[in-house]
Amino acid sequence: GRAEDDACVNPIPATFNLTNGVRVPLLGFGLAGLGDGTKGVVEHAVEAGFTHFDSAQAQEWYNEAGLGQALEGMDDSARSALFLVTKLHPRDYLPKARAREALQASPRNLGTEVIDLVLLHRPNCWYGSCEDAKKDPWKDAWEVLQEWYLAGKVRAIGVSNFNTAQLRELWVMGGLPGGVRPHVVQNWMDPYHQDRAVRRWCKENGVLYTAYSQFGAQWQYMGVGVEGNVALADPVIVEIAEKHQVHPAMVVLSWALQEGISVIPRSSKQENIRANAKLFGPDDTLLVFLAPEDVEKINSLDGKLR
Repeated sequence: GRAEDDACVNPIPATFNLTNGVRVPLLGFGLAGLGDGTKGVVEHAVEAGFTHFDSAQAQEWYNEAGLGQALEGMDDSARSALFLVTKLHPRDYLPKARAREALQASPRNLGTEVIDLVLLHRPNCWYGSCEDAKKDPWKDAWEVLQEWYLAGKVRAIGVSNFNTAQLRELWVMGGLPGGVRPHVVQNWMDPYHQDRAVRRWCKENGVLYTAYSQFGAQWQYMGVGVEGNVALADPVIVEIAEKHQVHPAMVVLSWALQEGISVIPRSSKQENIRANAKLFGPDDTLLVFLAPEDVEKINSLDGKLR
């Protein structure tokens, strides 16, 4: 019966087992744009119950050392429950010696010998931050990540901002002798930009898909005349939020989690941090569990702003 089916669906898993057996908490905390406030915000997030923290070496947006400072006083058992993510900047992809050197900064910044997950931040340089010395510089950088992984310096490796063609190429490369296939892909995904082809590819290959900017903040750079977290004001999402008597952010996060996606919401407001941390109740039950028709309504928003 119907109720029985629903009972089977919630609780949903709060963690994802990567292809190598490493477990990742699906609910994480993003650290972009927090600057000097990073340390204080992370302290609040740890207190609220977050264990998965998503940072990067790109100092334009991240303060990796601030994350490390926030974790300095933690005891070993609390520390071992954490899942720390960083990303290598494309300006450091070439030559390989530079990539190796850049990677060594993260364990120092984070005060840990082994990092849980390292991603290539983009396939190539982003505008104005550097110039690509050759086509597909990510391939050399991936070889360095493979070395790191095989040497036990990182528990999992992956990529960010890759499309399916690049992922297929990477999959072949990782399948070569001595190669390692990606465990995680982190891309922009929100109700208006659902990145379905990459998500399908991830699902088929047992790769964890992590969404960033899940509230629609990327659209302000797309010249479509919107600003801020545009998805949170969408009438469909607002209506579902009113039905559950929660903030629209909770609806978007629950929708993604029900779709098997890892989310990394970012906030510097204590009440939002606490609310987001409570998405999973006891026994991994999602506190806001969306009915199939509501999931379908949000799915139908894909492409709305194009």
